[in-house]
Amino acid sequence: MNKYQTVALNTVYILFGTVGSKLIFFFLLPLYTRWLETEEYGATDAITVYTSVLSSIVFLNIADAIFVCPKLAPSIGSRRAYFSSGLCFIAMMAVVGGGLFWLWDSFTRHHAGDMVLYKYKWEIWGVMVSGYLQSFMQGFARSLDQLKVYSIAGVVLAGCVAALSILLVPHWGIFGYVYALILAQLVTAAYTALAVRALRFFSLEEIRGKALKDLLAYSIPLIPNSMMWWLINGFNRPLMEQQLGLASIGIYAVASRVSGVINSLSSVFGLAWGNSALSEYGKEGFDRFFNNYMKMVVTLYFLSCMCLVIFARDIVRLFTTPAYYEASNYIPLMALGLIFSGISITIGGIFSAVKKSKYFFYASLWGGTASIVSLLLLMPCFGLYGVAASLAISFFVILVVRWYLASRYVRFEHIPFYLFLIGAFFVIYANTVFVDSYLKYVVDMAVLGWIVFTVRDDLNRFVAVLFNR
Repeated sequence: MNKYQTVALNTVYILFGTVGSKLIFFFLLPLYTRWLETEEYGATDAITVYTSVLSSIVFLNIADAIFVCPKLAPSIGSRRAYFSSGLCFIAMMAVVGGGLFWLWDSFTRHHAGDMVLYKYKWEIWGVMVSGYLQSFMQGFARSLDQLKVYSIAGVVLAGCVAALSILLVPHWGIFGYVYALILAQLVTAAYTALAVRALRFFSLEEIRGKALKDLLAYSIPLIPNSMMWWLINGFNRPLMEQQLGLASIGIYAVASRVSGVINSLSSVFGLAWGNSALSEYGKEGFDRFFNNYMKMVVTLYFLSCMCLVIFARDIVRLFTTPAYYEASNYIPLMALGLIFSGISITIGGIFSAVKKSKYFFYASLWGGTASIVSLLLLMPCFGLYGVAASLAISFFVILVVRWYLASRYVRFEHIPFYLFLIGAFFVIYANTVFVDSYLKYVVDMAVLGWIVFTVRDDLNRFVAVLFNR
């Protein structure tokens, strides 16, 4: 199997798990928007965002390291040491985190107000611990090249969330949503552990200070990067809650869920590319391999984004209730930002291959700064439009910085083509905003057809190489 077929197979496995699970969540959207008011749905989104940033702080991003270190380990014994040490570290930090939450609860019990971060602190802790255990197990499955298990785990998670949500959310509202998520994450972690036979890698005797040091040496430099990502993706939530209200977060969350199809694609290609980048970097022809792969995924990102922009209003009206229809206005800018994010993730595979995790932080530092400045300037004037625009601006800054840093290790090609795609996107965006008739669909489809015609030779070559002809 050649390197193109390997990355294609990895992509198929992850596509099955990621897109399959995202589709299940997407089709739950009509139920969530019927069961939960905009304020309640906004609260669930805020809980998810706060969980993400606190997980990185409490567990020091060790789930990222459990993919890289065991994959490059020279022996089974080394893998056992990494897995055992990492799992015990997660258990210890879960207890420490619980103690800190208890102290926080004691100090804020009488004057916390109705802020989500205070009101649902123990629910956030439960989601954080169960979710990180699941991420750790799935990361270890990837390190063993068990991508089939990884992909099935994604479907198990989504299926459990769906079934438990139907049982719990109509009766318990926000709490039902949280309990469904916690139980689903624990079930998924258990499935992954059984599927990869994780017990054969765990032993208290294999806990090693050096193994934990190796894991933390890779993961700790990623903490500032995670904090910067929170400034980009999560800092807007408390500001929106204070200035625009929880209902605005609910509408924004629906727009995020719909535009999340782009995020799903970037997750799929990013994870698949991460495995191949570690295996292929330094070999002859890597630059060509990287540029061929990047051109294809960037084209897919833009084509998907353009289709999303064209049909955003129809999708939102089909899958939500009238209280959420406004969300379609913000999807195009959010989707553009997620395209920039997806390209950045592809470039980030180079940093993992050369073990330069500090470069993730450098890029995110610039992106976080751009996010804060643009959010503070744009949100008071333009509301949710300003929030969506700040997201696109911050991801574009990250893309530029990562491109510059990665150019030290790989030569980039096809730049005029990428600029052509950006121009075509804005043509479709402007046409959708300013033309309110069926003529806009004709123009939009003509632009899409033009792009496909432009890349027809690349598509043919890609398929030919993929099937080894």
